[in-house]
Amino acid sequence: MWPHDISGLQVIDISDPTTPTLAGSYNTPGTACRVAIAGDYVYVADGYSGLQVIEVFQRRFCTQSNIAQSLIIDKPDELIFGARITTTQVDSIRWEVSADSGVNWVDILPDNTWQTFTSPGSNLPRRSTHVYLGGGINPACTDLEIEWLDQYPFIDSIEDIPNDQGG
Repeated sequence: MWPHDISGLQVIDISDPTTPTLAGSYNTPGTACRVAIAGDYVYVADGYSGLQVIEVFQRRFCTQSNIAQSLIIDKPDELIFGARITTTQVDSIRWEVSADSGVNWVDILPDNTWQTFTSPGSNLPRRSTHVYLGGGINPACTDLEIEWLDQYPFIDSIEDIPNDQGG
């Protein structure tokens, strides 16, 4: 046994040895006595709780589990003409929105620019597709803001008309 038993596991990222950072932690049900690492897994001898196998990196790709879809937002009596989103995210996430309950989806960039709908509607779901690009960082979104325009047209450009004397 180690001089000091621990009741959990901490994963330290030492890819830059000058600035190690806490990558994650996991509380085991028992008292962790020994730890071994093999590939993406950590094996913990956890006292009376036995062997704990913890997956540190999930590198498997499953197309059925990498799409998230929201509930429908907005009131059903308002037509939605456009939307925009802003996110705080890591790695590759593709965003889509629909104004007509998911019948027609349009790609939308998470850069706060307005996306107009060719098929306005009164229900606004969104969905995201998370794509693992490698490097040990799973795609994640920690903040999402979505705004929409309803019933009122908006100005998407202004042009000067020559010789109209300002009229």
